Amino acid sequence: MAVLLSEENDMESEKQLDKMCQILHCITHLAVSTLKSLQQTYSGKDDKSTQVKLVVPQSLKEIAIIMHGVLPTLTNDRNSLKDDMCRLFETWWVWRLPGCEELMGNTIVYLLFKSTQAKSTKADVSRVKAVQKVLSAIELNSDNASVVVSLLLQCTYHHQFVNSPM
Repeated sequence: MAVLLSEENDMESEKQLDKMCQILHCITHLAVSTLKSLQQTYSGKDDKSTQVKLVVPQSLKEIAIIMHGVLPTLTNDRNSLKDDMCRLFETWWVWRLPGCEELMGNTIVYLLFKSTQAKSTKADVSRVKAVQKVLSAIELNSDNASVVVSLLLQCTYHHQFVNSPM
């Protein structure tokens, strides 16, 4: 009887987790669409003499920070969601939006991990290279950076990195 209840609870928990991940996926797509819309709006008003800084709503920034905290808790079977979330954070970084540094810790770990897998692609390496400047903000001598250091060492001999032009 206890085993049956446990299996039912596991199935119910899995359904709830699936729903939460679907919601996170929707939020991610909405955030990306919002950023692209804001960029189009601002770039339409931009003339050559004035550089307009994109203004991101505080609530969107807070949501992105929360999602960044969720990123490392997602399992490998949620790679599509993890990938979409990281694309949001990468966009945030590349556009130098407020709070971009806060969104890159878990993102760079995910990108390095993904790009050092056996089935990685040149596109994975390109994504790392697009945000590589974030590595200068990481104190590689600290104990907290051991995962990043290990992944960086793997990059030095991984075929996709070795064969990709800098």
